[in-house]
Amino acid sequence: DTETAVKAMSEAPASVGNSEAKSNEFKAEGNKFFRAHNYVKAIEFYSKAVDCDPKNPVFYSNRAICHIRMENYGLAIEDAKKGIEMDKNYVKSYYRLGTAHAALGKYKEAIADFKKVLKIKKTDAQAKKKLKECQKAWREIQFFKAIQSEATKPASE
Repeated sequence: DTETAVKAMSEAPASVGNSEAKSNEFKAEGNKFFRAHNYVKAIEFYSKAVDCDPKNPVFYSNRAICHIRMENYGLAIEDAKKGIEMDKNYVKSYYRLGTAHAALGKYKEAIADFKKVLKIKKTDAQAKKKLKECQKAWREIQFFKAIQSEATKPASE
């Protein structure tokens, strides 16, 4: 009936605002636990924030940094990618993705991630530093692979 539909429509913005307020409360709690280095509890609250507002990239990014601190790099990559899916210009998601890729020794992916950070935020000194570190590590790996392949060639070559 029309009266019920009108009532539901008038209540919708309040519930949306309420869920946004609730998600920010959960984020604030998560931030407190993060600052206290209680990453498990922080993840719990960031997850609640995601449940309230699954389109907010900040919550995924915050959860990703907790996973990085706990060395759960696969989960960090998952959350960072979800954050990027929500907002292609949210720079912290790319930064978290690059950090997790680098920690796993996936330097080529990390290089691409940090280049994306710098495309969005050209003057990010930390991203420039991380990019250089990843490029150096990738070059070293390529060098050692080349030496290894030379060392395993038959003497007749």
